[in-house]
Amino acid sequence: MADDILAKYTLVSKENYNNGFNRIENVPSLIFGFKMTADNCQTWATWCSQMDPYMSGYAGMWAERPIHSYLYARLNPTDVRRGWWLNKTDNPDPDAATSGYACLLPSNLPNTLASGVKARSEYVSVKFRSYNGDWNNTDLIYMRAEEAVFIKAEAEAHSNIAAAKKTLKDYVTTYRDPGYDITAASLDDVVEEIILQKRIEMWMEGALEWLDRRRLNMPIDRRDDAAMTAAGVANNHIYKAMWEQNESGMRFQLPRSVVIANPEIGEANQNKTN
Repeated sequence: MADDILAKYTLVSKENYNNGFNRIENVPSLIFGFKMTADNCQTWATWCSQMDPYMSGYAGMWAERPIHSYLYARLNPTDVRRGWWLNKTDNPDPDAATSGYACLLPSNLPNTLASGVKARSEYVSVKFRSYNGDWNNTDLIYMRAEEAVFIKAEAEAHSNIAAAKKTLKDYVTTYRDPGYDITAASLDDVVEEIILQKRIEMWMEGALEWLDRRRLNMPIDRRDDAAMTAAGVANNHIYKAMWEQNESGMRFQLPRSVVIANPEIGEANQNKTN
């Protein structure tokens, strides 16, 4: 089924990877999307308001959207996806002031530099940008065919690890990083690498890592890492912890109204909170 999807779409190339994911017609691999117009635009509540650090929206003024520093550190210098996040070494902000990154905003906002611009944090996302600074014309990208690459690779891994590694390597080297290689050998390690590359590629395009790790019964780990620390990479995650899939915080509880209204559901069926 993944092959059927991939046969119908052209994947986003290395040359066009950084187009802002803001116009349906500019994403050849688009499966589902939403055309934004002045009639249906919600301005402050739009995706570009939440994600674009160059607009006077949530991402620009208050709620930065950085990638986890450990995840960014897994990207090779040859990986074009590094351009999806600001980095002082590889992808500096062209509007940056003397320190930090910069977003041209009112001077009374927090973290405003003496130059009158707001300093941006390391690893802030520029993957999703408004189209010409206009939220009325910034479309929503819901699903890309690239996701099918990782679905195919994971399916192959359970019967033919070599085929799975080839699928993953062929995609990444062709479309994202010519210097990429996969050294994992066991089934678990190969699947982990597939999920990692999927997490990078599909970053902020749905809660895919959460869904994948729920499905595979794999923990979500954001703890400090000695190797990363030794390499000079500071953990920028707010919650430096690991969550196992059997923890109550990883489950959606049934609404109380459903338990009360449905005679076939009782307390024994409810997700426990402890």
